[in-house]
Amino acid sequence: MVREAIEHFDVAEENILECFAASPDAVEAIRRFIEGCKLACTANLNWALSSARYKLHNQSMTDSMEIRL
Repeated sequence: MVREAIEHFDVAEENILECFAASPDAVEAIRRFIEGCKLACTANLNWALSSARYKLHNQSMTDSMEIRL
């Protein structure tokens, strides 16, 4: 599930950057923003999996688990 979400995100990233290809400054700003979004998503997922708050009992995203939203 996470891999599929990542693939969708990567496709969206490519499409957005392609739309602004004529403006290198915009592409760079958008690329930085997208990188920040990726880091925030990864950190949030890792925290949710390892936090006692949700009682999922995983140490990190490397453990196997499927979560349906």
